[in-house]
Amino acid sequence: MVTEQNKDELLEVIYDKGGGHISKPVLVAEIQACFDHWDRDTFFDTLQALQDDNLMRIGGRTPMLATIVLTPAAHRRVEKLIHPTPAFTQNTLNLGTAINSPIQQGGAHANMTQTVSYGPEDLEDLRRLVEVFENHLDDLALDEAAKRKAKVQVATIKAQLEDDPDPVIVKQAGSTLRSITEKVIAGLIVAAATNPTVWTQAHAIMSKLFGGP
Repeated sequence: MVTEQNKDELLEVIYDKGGGHISKPVLVAEIQACFDHWDRDTFFDTLQALQDDNLMRIGGRTPMLATIVLTPAAHRRVEKLIHPTPAFTQNTLNLGTAINSPIQQGGAHANMTQTVSYGPEDLEDLRRLVEVFENHLDDLALDEAAKRKAKVQVATIKAQLEDDPDPVIVKQAGSTLRSITEKVIAGLIVAAATNPTVWTQAHAIMSKLFGGP
């Protein structure tokens, strides 16, 4: 059974292999090499499902020399995965007469702090992110100073996950971790050098939870 997660994972790798270019063809064999954790049927069933959804086109007569080109709809879908739109919450407060009220309302020059709690899905993403960095940090070939700093941020996030995490601490650690590793991870994904699928997922999680482009 082809899942939406399978489709997203395959689309992201095709997108990265094509360097984000909408018309650049990518070899099916090159993509399949990144999915040795899938069986053959899952890989080709997912390709067919994406083609049926008009998210890509396959060209070529020989299967292993066939090429894939993503459609504009597929590019939009991948870019939303990589750069998700931040959630926007609108709060409406109706008051009668409020004198000496402790309620603060932001004006043009007010400084306000918003605290966001993590839901079950976010917590699972954070655990997955910690696992990736604990198991695959050496893939990034960081210099010793950057590697130590990255380990500190991962340890901070992991410690927060042992209880109710403080969103401010997690956000700060995650943002620092992202700034240390983002360029290296992007290079690994594009080159498909080492564990590209693992790092594609890590990149998506950091983009989702820690903001930024």
